[in-house]
Amino acid sequence: MYKPFQLQSDNYASKNLKPLYRAVTTVYTPAEVGNAKSKVIEPYFGFINQKYCKLFNNWSGVGIASGSKNQPNSEYLDKIKRSFPSEKECYDQIVGIIEQERSEKVKEFKEGFKNTKDKFKRIMTKEHYLLVFGTKHKRTARLKGEGFVITINGQKRYYDSFNVNFRKQSHHDWQAYYDTNDLEEILVVSKDKSDRYILSSKYIQPMAIADRIEGDSKELQRILQFNKYEIEAIANERAQNAEILQEFFTNPALDGVLAKHLISDSLGQHKNNKKVKQITVSATVVEEKHQKNQQKITEKTFNQEQQEYYESKININDFI
Repeated sequence: MYKPFQLQSDNYASKNLKPLYRAVTTVYTPAEVGNAKSKVIEPYFGFINQKYCKLFNNWSGVGIASGSKNQPNSEYLDKIKRSFPSEKECYDQIVGIIEQERSEKVKEFKEGFKNTKDKFKRIMTKEHYLLVFGTKHKRTARLKGEGFVITINGQKRYYDSFNVNFRKQSHHDWQAYYDTNDLEEILVVSKDKSDRYILSSKYIQPMAIADRIEGDSKELQRILQFNKYEIEAIANERAQNAEILQEFFTNPALDGVLAKHLISDSLGQHKNNKKVKQITVSATVVEEKHQKNQQKITEKTFNQEQQEYYESKININDFI
């Protein structure tokens, strides 16, 4: 799929349409306001009006204020109004006009595209196409064991990816975008818009060997090969983790079962038990400090009592 290198438009509904225009082209050029010559849409509408629209019985003419002599007869329109198409049928008329006009210009368009320089050709990826034009699913979903599961038009559909990085992000709520005309692939976008992945519809393998058709064996081998790769990757990752954690678990500070493992007691407590040794050591230190203080107080009291005793026995005045 390709997108145009440059897109030009008038300013109709510009607030709502400009984001779309900018998303589907490299260079977007809106017509200058007030410059009728820069607009190509109005003259083309006039051409479509004359070539196609006038042929329908429900043609309403050109602008009412134009005073054109080509306006339909209002009395006749009133007589045949019961045969007018419904709103949906009117849409179908417009689509038919567009398809007819395109079919007449396909050959010319292909020749022009063939002669276009490569630097002006812009490929539109499937991801970009679904993000811009895809239908946004009403609800987000997460990756499960059976894959990414969403319901489209009342039918549950299963998607998955062989991208290892996607399978590592099962914690995300994914927003899905899809093309209602082609549900073989969908786009999922994370809530913060930082991650995007294209998912494929899961290939359903027949349970009976006799029911296998061409391509079943190839798809099965693809799954088995991916699972084998994933198992090896997980084993290698665990080995690396064990090597990194080996030094951590041989640390003397982590001696003891409680320091290494989360084992709770009958009350569901782990941290309290883990701190028992620390609390005991702290209590011992406090007790030793208290005993030393008591010993100092005792020694001080004894010295004071001795001094008072000596002072009571000796009269200093007898020696003066």
